Amino acid sequence: MCWTSPRSSAEQRSITESRKQLYVPGTFLAINVLQDHPLTWGMPASSGVFSRGNPVLRTSIPSLDMDRRVVAVYPERDLLLSGYLEGEEQLQNTPAVVWVRVGKGQLVLFGFNPQFRASTRVTLKLLYNAILMPELADRAASEAENQKSKI
Repeated sequence: MCWTSPRSSAEQRSITESRKQLYVPGTFLAINVLQDHPLTWGMPASSGVFSRGNPVLRTSIPSLDMDRRVVAVYPERDLLLSGYLEGEEQLQNTPAVVWVRVGKGQLVLFGFNPQFRASTRVTLKLLYNAILMPELADRAASEAENQKSKI
């Protein structure tokens, strides 16, 4: 996924061709989770997620009026935890979860299905935190302000 200017048709073809080499029929994949973001509260530093399809997210440096955080990534090695995966190199070191803020709006992008049949309960935390995020962010800001006032 690109946040800057549109890609040329040659770049688009290259991305499309490389995604054809990726096959994730219903697989349990490893992710590494950023620990200091409200979206990941309650999550372990590394976890497993259920994924199927072509779950590839791409980001670039955000514009000045945007805040973007990659809060979970697929690891460089040992990506497959269970199931079948072709084209593992297409997912290595790519974002699994991206949080974006523009103005007063927020968006959370998942490269996997966090609520798939409620079978991966650990990733439900990401979904619930995404739903409750404005409240969590406000609470974190007020806690940080209280910490500063005590010093």
